Amino acid sequence: MIKNFLTYSLGAIILRLVMASSVILTIKFITPDQFGMLALLNNLGIFLPIILGLGLRQVLAIEFFGNKPTWILIWELNLIYLMFAIPAGLLLVFNLNYLNQILFCSKASPCVILLVILTSLLNFWPELLFQLLRFQNKSGLLASIQIAMGLLLASTTSYLLYFSKLGITSVLLAQLITQFTASLYFAYLLFKNYQDFNFPNIPLIKNYLKIGLPFIPNIILAWLILACNRWLLNWKLHNLTLVGIYSLSENISLIFQTIITQPLMHSFLPHAFSNFAKNPSNLNKIDSQYQYYANIGILFLICLIPISFYLCKRILCFFLPDKYLQAIPLLSPLLIAQVILAGTYISSASLQYLKKTHLLIICMLISALLAILINLWLIPIYQVYSCPIATCCAYSFYFGSIWLLKRKLLK
Repeated sequence: MIKNFLTYSLGAIILRLVMASSVILTIKFITPDQFGMLALLNNLGIFLPIILGLGLRQVLAIEFFGNKPTWILIWELNLIYLMFAIPAGLLLVFNLNYLNQILFCSKASPCVILLVILTSLLNFWPELLFQLLRFQNKSGLLASIQIAMGLLLASTTSYLLYFSKLGITSVLLAQLITQFTASLYFAYLLFKNYQDFNFPNIPLIKNYLKIGLPFIPNIILAWLILACNRWLLNWKLHNLTLVGIYSLSENISLIFQTIITQPLMHSFLPHAFSNFAKNPSNLNKIDSQYQYYANIGILFLICLIPISFYLCKRILCFFLPDKYLQAIPLLSPLLIAQVILAGTYISSASLQYLKKTHLLIICMLISALLAILINLWLIPIYQVYSCPIATCCAYSFYFGSIWLLKRKLLK
């Protein structure tokens, strides 16, 4: 587990350095209000794959250790995805103007929305490939592919921004090119394993959807806690500049998620599930140990973050353009929120293993509603500074509610 964590984390550090240079270049070419529109479009690009994916990536995680050959399972999941994603994609494409009115107050062009939809449709294959490599313990190959994608995205974005002068369209077009290239590699792997082609029958499709669909509400609600900040800032204040300022601070705070939270989740969950399966009678004891580690880690990092932020503040001021300096005070509370979220992945492992995902959905639903209500209350008063407060409160409630549920359930 430590080996995989270090591999994922090292790959994430390299990837983040590449992406950070790309973001720094991007904000030099576009204004905060354009960056705000880009953030809203990227939010849509995160939301659509959640719906279009039907939870099939989670099906792979659950069915991977079964008796079915891996590539037969992969072919079945791909064909099910295409059966649903193609009609859904066409429906979205034929309603671009309606989406623009509802989501962006007619401020976005149909062209950029189309780029987001196409990128979202392609997103399924790279993410399915990453999931497969994690469970095959091919952490080195996974990190290499992610770094290659990051380099391609950064170089393409830089080239298009500098030479084409198309603003946020350059960024979205670079994202599409990157996802398309990764999807081509996955298509090559499918072609190599064409002998495992298996068209799923109706009962199998129903079974996979029954497993995968319950994951969607929880993923959407987790997305909503972060996404609602940007949308509410736009809808309540009609100020894309503040959306851009907040989005930049959130992007910087997500470095922690990329370097720590995601490698921790990818390496810890397979280890924890395997440990629970081998020692079902000691599940409560094992979970208590994991909870203890989560609590200690959260307390340590909450103390460390303000000190580190104070020491690194001047470095951030040096790299960021003056028009984005308002984002710096938002970083410390957003990083603390990311620490609390990382703790929930460790804390919720036993509930996921016991397939009590409906409890996680309920906790996440209340957390998301809490974030929205706090934002609605505080945005008119504190404007952009209300967003990290709402995020910290939502994640703290989520972490605490999981801990209380486990104490009752695991008795």
